Amino acid sequence: MPRIARKNYQSKFFHVMTQGINKEHIFQKNIYKEYYLKLLEYKLRDNDIKLISYCIMDNHAHILLFVPVIEHLSEMMSSVNTKYAM
Repeated sequence: MPRIARKNYQSKFFHVMTQGINKEHIFQKNIYKEYYLKLLEYKLRDNDIKLISYCIMDNHAHILLFVPVIEHLSEMMSSVNTKYAM
């Protein structure tokens, strides 16, 4: 279940976490982690979002982003995660 979107924010830096259902492994091999990063990089360019830092583990990922336009964040992450899941 996605979290409720923030209405007020003072920073343009956001910590995003992605994880599988029931904390199942979603990045079982390094090739899956590399593919997820390529999807993320591609979508970052489209949305003028900057990747600051990331950590991808087998069952989840932490991503620190600089987001000038907040509405682009949910659109981008939805696109990345949907494409990866397919």
